[in-house]
Amino acid sequence: LEPCEFKTVSKGQIILNEAEIGQGLYIILSGEVEVFLPKENRKGEVRFSEVKITRLKAGDCFGEYSLIDSDRISASIRSLGESELCYIDKKKFHQFSEFHNRGAKVIYKNLLEILVVRLRSSLKELDMAVVMR
Repeated sequence: LEPCEFKTVSKGQIILNEAEIGQGLYIILSGEVEVFLPKENRKGEVRFSEVKITRLKAGDCFGEYSLIDSDRISASIRSLGESELCYIDKKKFHQFSEFHNRGAKVIYKNLLEILVVRLRSSLKELDMAVVMR
């Protein structure tokens, strides 16, 4: 059982939409994507403008929450140019992890490290915003 599927996305293509149910993890093999909050969300609520959060490049991943929980996607993802992605479907990953405990542990450990780095970065940014007040 192979949990990976390779996808090519074109410039401007929306890969994930905020508030949809996440179906898997994406690893960027080449190219760059933008994480953003659209001006209007799926509930019809309108923000003042689109909110650009960050850019991700080759080696980064997104959609990792969907391997862990069943909550809705927290932001949208758009390709900034042609990008090659490795997609790991949530159901296939869980099937894979039943038979390959060691491989699943490595993936979960790496995801945990990514999430901790992102959390620490967010906390640092929040602290900087509070100190600047």
